[in-house]
Amino acid sequence: LINMAQLQQDGFLKRGIVLQDKSSCFSALCLARGFENLRQSARRVYLDACAAPGNKTCHLAALVQQKSRSQQKSRSNGGDNNKKKSNKNSKPIMVHALDRSPERCATLQRRMQQFVPEVNKSLGGCNVKVAVQCQDFLQTPQPSPLKGSDQRKKKGTVNKEESDLSCVTDIMLDPSCSGSGIFTSKDREEEENETKGDDTTQLTKKQLRLQSLAGFQLKALRHAMTAFPNAERIVYSTCSI
Repeated sequence: LINMAQLQQDGFLKRGIVLQDKSSCFSALCLARGFENLRQSARRVYLDACAAPGNKTCHLAALVQQKSRSQQKSRSNGGDNNKKKSNKNSKPIMVHALDRSPERCATLQRRMQQFVPEVNKSLGGCNVKVAVQCQDFLQTPQPSPLKGSDQRKKKGTVNKEESDLSCVTDIMLDPSCSGSGIFTSKDREEEENETKGDDTTQLTKKQLRLQSLAGFQLKALRHAMTAFPNAERIVYSTCSI
């Protein structure tokens, strides 16, 4: 049994635990584990398109890291030579996390620093590296600032996977929505309270907001499906009904 008092003291108060509804866990779970039986590229590069505040990003990073460690362990069982070769050639798996709001992006960055550890080479390259970018998803991918020989000439330059989102193979798209599918949503309660005024005016505002959100969601989904040349898998999720 779980000792809730101890859990609160060690987890919540020390900010060592990220809480999510069960349904909110499906997005990262589907992207990291839902396509294992399909043929896929050996090298995966992940993108959380609307990442802030970062709960799903943390979950995705944890799942990807767990899967990578499991694969690394399987390869290591092939012998010491295979293990040394794997450790030498392995690179951290990239997870790009985007948000266009500077304030929300700052929160996202703090959360990644808190819950996603730095890459540890002693673990044989099994770690995940989260690259937070304050950027509008609809304006991506941007071309890499350095390509080919230019990229190799400059020492200390971030590699292409860290700077060029065209390398992305897996996209998790959880865009802004009305929150109508969350029965305990504070936003929904406030929205219902607002509609107690002028019915005609409030209804018009609500309709305009829903139309705006629906338009953005459709545009974001189309962008995910067409703008990333190496994308193979997209998980789209929203709490709206």
